[in-house]
Amino acid sequence: KKEREIELKSKMPPSDTAKAGGGGGGVNLYIKNLDEKMEDADLKELFDPFGKVASAVVKKDESGVGKGFGFVCFASPDEATKAVTEMHLKVVKGKPLYVGLAEKKEAREERLRQRYSAGPSGVMGGKGKGGKGKGMKGGKGGMDMMGGMGGGMMGGMPGGMGGGMM
Repeated sequence: KKEREIELKSKMPPSDTAKAGGGGGGVNLYIKNLDEKMEDADLKELFDPFGKVASAVVKKDESGVGKGFGFVCFASPDEATKAVTEMHLKVVKGKPLYVGLAEKKEAREERLRQRYSAGPSGVMGGKGKGGKGKGMKGGKGGMDMMGGMGGGMMGGMPGGMGGGMM
C-alpha cells in the first residue's frame, strides 16, 4: 500500500491534476467493479469520508443500468491518495473495487501500447514492472503471456496483473 501511495503522489502533480473532468483542478479517480444498481449519490457517499468530493459519476447505458464503473473527483491530491489507499480492493456489495488514478483514454492507450509492444524490451518491461515473475521463463512463453494479458489489461489496470478482476 505504501509503495502504491508513493507512486500515486509522484504521478499526480504534473499532468493528472489538470485533466479532472469538470472539477477545475481536482484529482479524478477511476472506480470499476461497481454494482450495476449503484447511483451517483451512492458513489459520492462511499468516498465522502476521504475528503471533499467535487463530483461522483456512475456511467450508465442507454436504459439507465450502471456499466460497473465511474469517476470520483477529489479537491486535493492528498484526499485522492487516501481514497485510493483505503478503497482499492475493498469489497462493496460483494465485489472488490478497483480504485486508481483516472487517465485520459489516449494516455492509457499509449502506455499500454508501449508496455505491450513487440520485441524483448516490450515483454521484459511489461512483465518486470508488475508481473510477479510470471511469463519470464522462455521466449515463446513470454510472448504467449504478453498476448494473453493484453486483453485483460485493456480494462485500465495500471501497473499490475489485475486482469482477473474483469
